[in-house]
Amino acid sequence: MESKVTFRNAVLLQVPRGTLIREHPSKSVLYDLVEAGSSCIVAQGGEGGLGNAIFSTTMDRKPRESTQGEVGEERLVEAELQTIADVGLVGFPNAGKSTLLRALSRATPKVADYAFTTLNPQVGVVERGGEEEGHDITQVSGKGIWLILYSI
Repeated sequence: MESKVTFRNAVLLQVPRGTLIREHPSKSVLYDLVEAGSSCIVAQGGEGGLGNAIFSTTMDRKPRESTQGEVGEERLVEAELQTIADVGLVGFPNAGKSTLLRALSRATPKVADYAFTTLNPQVGVVERGGEEEGHDITQVSGKGIWLILYSI
Protein backbone atom coordinates (compact mmCIF):
# COMPACT_ATOMS: atom_id res chain seq x y z
CA MET A 1 0.00 0.00 0.00
CA GLU A 2 1.45 3.38 -0.99
CA SER A 3 1.35 6.20 1.51
CA LYS A 4 -0.09 9.51 0.42
CA VAL A 5 2.14 12.57 0.54
CA THR A 6 0.48 15.28 2.59
CA PHE A 7 1.58 18.80 3.38
CA ARG A 8 -0.35 19.11 6.61
CA ASN A 9 2.31 21.06 8.47
CA ALA A 10 4.02 22.57 5.42
CA VAL A 11 4.57 26.30 5.18
CA LEU A 12 4.25 27.70 1.67
CA LEU A 13 5.70 31.18 1.50
CA GLN A 14 5.31 33.22 -1.67
CA VAL A 15 8.08 35.75 -2.26
CA PRO A 16 8.71 38.18 -5.12
CA ARG A 17 11.09 37.17 -7.88
CA GLY A 18 14.64 38.26 -7.19
CA THR A 19 14.61 36.94 -3.62
CA LEU A 20 17.76 35.36 -2.21
CA ILE A 21 17.40 32.65 0.42
CA ARG A 22 20.43 32.72 2.72
CA GLU A 23 21.57 30.43 5.53
CA HIS A 24 21.60 32.21 8.87
CA PRO A 25 24.05 33.23 10.38
CA SER A 26 26.67 32.23 7.75
CA LYS A 27 24.91 34.31 5.02
CA SER A 28 25.75 31.70 2.36
CA VAL A 29 23.28 31.72 -0.55
CA LEU A 30 21.05 28.64 -0.71
CA TYR A 31 18.67 29.68 -3.50
CA ASP A 32 18.33 32.59 -5.91
CA LEU A 33 14.71 32.85 -7.04
CA VAL A 34 15.17 35.01 -10.15
CA GLU A 35 12.56 33.43 -12.43
CA ALA A 36 8.84 33.99 -11.94
CA GLY A 37 7.22 30.82 -10.62
CA SER A 38 10.47 29.28 -9.39
CA SER A 39 10.36 27.44 -6.08
CA CYS A 40 12.63 25.75 -3.58
CA ILE A 41 12.40 23.49 -0.56
CA VAL A 42 14.26 25.09 2.31
CA ALA A 43 13.85 22.29 4.86
CA GLN A 44 12.79 18.73 4.11
CA GLY A 45 9.97 17.28 6.16
CA GLY A 46 10.25 13.99 8.04
CA GLU A 47 8.97 10.64 6.87
CA GLY A 48 5.40 10.08 7.98
CA GLY A 49 4.45 7.28 10.34
CA LEU A 50 2.13 4.41 9.59
CA GLY A 51 -1.47 4.80 10.60
CA ASN A 52 -3.74 2.08 11.89
CA ALA A 53 -5.03 1.23 8.39
CA ILE A 54 -1.76 -0.53 7.56
CA PHE A 55 -2.20 -2.85 10.58
CA SER A 56 -5.80 -3.86 9.84
CA THR A 57 -6.53 -7.49 9.09
CA THR A 58 -9.65 -9.51 8.46
CA MET A 59 -9.73 -10.42 12.15
CA ASP A 60 -8.93 -6.93 13.52
CA ARG A 61 -10.52 -4.25 11.34
CA LYS A 62 -9.88 -1.39 13.78
CA PRO A 63 -6.43 -1.89 15.22
CA ARG A 64 -5.13 0.55 17.80
CA GLU A 65 -1.58 0.48 16.49
CA SER A 66 0.44 3.13 14.72
CA THR A 67 4.05 4.15 14.33
CA GLN A 68 5.60 7.55 14.88
CA GLY A 69 7.05 9.41 11.94
CA GLU A 70 10.56 10.80 11.69
CA VAL A 71 11.45 14.36 12.66
CA GLY A 72 11.96 16.77 9.76
CA GLU A 73 14.91 19.01 9.02
CA GLU A 74 15.19 22.30 10.91
CA ARG A 75 16.99 25.25 9.35
CA LEU A 76 17.22 28.98 10.07
CA VAL A 77 17.19 31.07 6.90
CA GLU A 78 16.61 34.66 5.86
CA ALA A 79 15.00 35.96 2.68
CA GLU A 80 16.62 38.97 1.03
CA LEU A 81 14.78 40.91 -1.66
CA GLN A 82 17.19 41.77 -4.48
CA THR A 83 14.89 43.68 -6.79
CA ILE A 84 12.87 46.33 -5.09
CA ALA A 85 10.43 47.03 -7.92
CA ASP A 86 9.70 47.39 -11.61
CA VAL A 87 8.69 51.03 -11.14
CA GLY A 88 9.63 53.59 -8.50
CA LEU A 89 7.42 56.49 -7.45
CA VAL A 90 9.39 59.59 -6.55
CA GLY A 91 8.28 63.14 -6.02
CA PHE A 92 7.96 66.03 -3.66
CA PRO A 93 6.55 65.54 -0.17
CA ASN A 94 2.73 65.50 -0.02
CA ALA A 95 2.50 64.91 -3.77
CA GLY A 96 0.23 61.85 -3.37
CA LYS A 97 2.71 58.99 -3.87
CA SER A 98 1.29 56.97 -0.97
CA THR A 99 -2.28 57.61 -2.13
CA LEU A 100 -1.42 56.48 -5.67
CA LEU A 101 0.34 53.34 -4.40
CA ARG A 102 -2.66 52.55 -2.18
CA ALA A 103 -5.07 53.06 -5.11
CA LEU A 104 -3.09 50.89 -7.56
CA SER A 105 -2.25 47.99 -5.25
CA ARG A 106 -3.17 46.35 -1.96
CA ALA A 107 -0.28 48.07 -0.20
CA THR A 108 -1.16 50.03 2.93
CA PRO A 109 1.37 52.82 3.23
CA LYS A 110 0.90 55.40 5.96
CA VAL A 111 -0.97 58.44 4.65
CA ALA A 112 -0.88 61.67 6.65
CA ASP A 113 -1.07 65.41 6.05
CA TYR A 114 2.53 66.20 6.98
CA ALA A 115 5.77 66.02 5.01
CA PHE A 116 8.05 62.97 5.03
CA THR A 117 5.42 60.50 6.21
CA THR A 118 7.14 57.66 4.34
CA LEU A 119 10.47 56.90 6.02
CA ASN A 120 11.01 53.45 4.45
CA PRO A 121 10.24 52.24 0.90
CA GLN A 122 6.75 50.83 0.51
CA VAL A 123 6.19 48.08 -2.10
CA GLY A 124 2.91 47.13 -3.76
CA VAL A 125 2.01 44.72 -6.57
CA VAL A 126 -0.22 45.90 -9.41
CA GLU A 127 -2.17 42.96 -10.79
CA ARG A 128 -3.19 43.03 -14.42
CA GLY A 129 -6.14 40.94 -15.55
CA GLY A 130 -5.22 37.71 -17.30
CA GLU A 131 -1.49 37.94 -16.52
CA GLU A 132 0.25 35.40 -14.34
CA GLU A 133 2.30 37.95 -12.42
CA GLY A 134 1.90 41.61 -11.58
CA HIS A 135 4.30 44.51 -11.60
CA ASP A 136 6.01 45.73 -8.46
CA ILE A 137 5.76 49.42 -7.62
CA THR A 138 7.67 51.03 -4.80
CA GLN A 139 7.32 54.39 -3.19
CA VAL A 140 10.76 55.68 -2.31
CA SER A 141 11.25 57.89 0.71
CA GLY A 142 11.34 61.63 0.05
CA LYS A 143 14.57 62.02 1.98
CA GLY A 144 18.02 61.21 0.63
CA ILE A 145 18.75 59.87 -2.83
CA TRP A 146 15.82 59.29 -5.16
CA LEU A 147 16.08 56.17 -7.24
CA ILE A 148 13.96 54.77 -10.05
CA LEU A 149 14.37 51.05 -10.77
CA TYR A 150 13.12 49.36 -13.91
CA SER A 151 13.10 45.61 -14.41
CA ILE A 152 13.03 44.54 -18.06
